[in-house]
Amino acid sequence: MSSDNLVIKNLPKSAKLIVNYMKFEHLINNKPYLTFADIVNGTGLSPRTIRKALTILKDYGLVKAVIDISRSRKYLYRLVFKNIVNDKYEVNSGLYIVDLGVGITQHMTFKMYRVIRQTNLLYYSDHVPETFFELIKHDCIVRRLNAVEPEEFKKEVYLTITSSKGIVTMIVDMLVDNDEVNKYLNVLDKNIPVHYVTGVSPLQLAVGMLLQGIEKKVSFKRGNMTIKILVSKCRESYLTDLTNSNGKLIKSFMIYLGNGNEIVLKEVNSNCEEIDSNGAIAYILYLKAS
Repeated sequence: MSSDNLVIKNLPKSAKLIVNYMKFEHLINNKPYLTFADIVNGTGLSPRTIRKALTILKDYGLVKAVIDISRSRKYLYRLVFKNIVNDKYEVNSGLYIVDLGVGITQHMTFKMYRVIRQTNLLYYSDHVPETFFELIKHDCIVRRLNAVEPEEFKKEVYLTITSSKGIVTMIVDMLVDNDEVNKYLNVLDKNIPVHYVTGVSPLQLAVGMLLQGIEKKVSFKRGNMTIKILVSKCRESYLTDLTNSNGKLIKSFMIYLGNGNEIVLKEVNSNCEEIDSNGAIAYILYLKAS
């Protein structure tokens, strides 16, 4: 592994997120220079965290700050691409399951973006907003997953991958779409290569907050859906937050540490069931605007 790769690998998560966001803005939205406010709004990180991460990135030579005289001598930030080893992920013929995660474009990995850009046939679940496709600049046939019967899906995948050596992609939210995805995967021939590509998922964030002991609440807007993540030692907080939410509950999950410190994931309903845990509990709520 090159020293450049080691630098990227050893960066704190906040710095990696800033690098990915700046890459996206530079390569996709043609914005090589970003203000500090751009980075705050684009990543959702706190100003203090961003200042710390930018200092690290500048020390490693990955980000350069320049003074913008036209903006009262405020700083603009740009990536130093010659010092960044880009993702060399190769997209070969096959079926790709892209887990949308929180569904925010700046949290998409370039692996996700590269797969979608090279896709010939794309399916998406009901939990993926159609507005998402306006942001990813795709150029392929797009179909809603539940509008296709499994046997028809099998035929289309076979023709695209086996006969044409093309790429088929399913964009889904694996936390809520797992059963539906498996219904379609189970009909495929075993010789169809299946690859999984993920972004920043609600489950990742919830587990991270739980392990760090952070009692807080965050939410993400995805089309007409809101994803809420709540970590609390008070189990009644879940019911309170659900009661005060403006939207219909689609699904909810709880994550907690079991007796052996293993991570336990359970789907729950609106009743806060008793579990064998004395610590904090992370809840993930999927709410649809009513």
